[in-house]
Amino acid sequence: MVIAFHFGFRGHAESGYLSLDFPELSPVVRYGYLGVPLFFMISGYVIPWSIKGRTLRYFAAHRFIRLYPTFWFCLVFTLLVEHLTNSTRLYPNFSTTLANLTMVPTWFGFTEIDGSYWSLAIELQFYMLIGASVWAFGFKSIGNVLLISLLMGCVSQIFYFSMFAQRFAYFGIGAACYLLHSEGFRMKYLALLVGSLGIALRACQLEAPFFASLYQTRFDPKVCAEIVVLEALLVFSSYWISPMMGRRVNKAAIYLGGVTYPLYLIHQFAGYSIMNTYFTAVDRWLAICITALLMVAISSLIYVYFDFLIREKLRKIR
Repeated sequence: MVIAFHFGFRGHAESGYLSLDFPELSPVVRYGYLGVPLFFMISGYVIPWSIKGRTLRYFAAHRFIRLYPTFWFCLVFTLLVEHLTNSTRLYPNFSTTLANLTMVPTWFGFTEIDGSYWSLAIELQFYMLIGASVWAFGFKSIGNVLLISLLMGCVSQIFYFSMFAQRFAYFGIGAACYLLHSEGFRMKYLALLVGSLGIALRACQLEAPFFASLYQTRFDPKVCAEIVVLEALLVFSSYWISPMMGRRVNKAAIYLGGVTYPLYLIHQFAGYSIMNTYFTAVDRWLAICITALLMVAISSLIYVYFDFLIREKLRKIR
């Protein structure tokens, strides 16, 4: 969804990052940005799972090992591609590069090297919230802390359009699904699920006109809401889907899940650079297919020969 959105719509529509245009794909792939909320929901499900029964030091170390080495590798890969393709418009200065090594450059007044990096800072904020709540109040407090945070988000949504409240709601959906599955039925977990889904859907209604103004095209709020509901249903149903798939299919799913992280990190600006340099409007369909497949192939290599191996070694050192 995200690759289709960037290659088939955003790259050309926003500031002309991509010289190739795909108006035939636009009516469908313009909604691909809603793939990011699915990432957030999955994180909301996985993070409470990963901290349960573990210390804060363990949680922080493993989150660092999971995110940063591969992020740094993919950052260098993106810079290398932009340099080799002479994509000077996308190429950052030295200070911006150093700030991006933190994964949160906007906290220090710098822009992200790749347009996909913005969501990583949101992820880290959720990790900090979960880690701090478990450290201060214990694992059983997660539901209460998330409910309070959701209430604060609801208040902010009443008075002004809050992007943070919307994004937090996606994490809340995933966390509520996990807590209902692992801790059993509790009214507070159900309230967290319903409340998070409600604020996420309301935010979709407010976000659609914003994107319509930004990209000068129509975004149907109803379609946005339907996609979010479907994603929430998929995350909630995963508890029963996984045992039904069997061991081989689950192993394949784990592999594909591992590939998505480097793929998300490298595909956008590196993909734009490749398509702008080596393809023209005449072979634009060949460009989008080859570039997408190339990004998937490179991401698979990064996952198998770097990401997976370096995480295993760093866990032993830890």
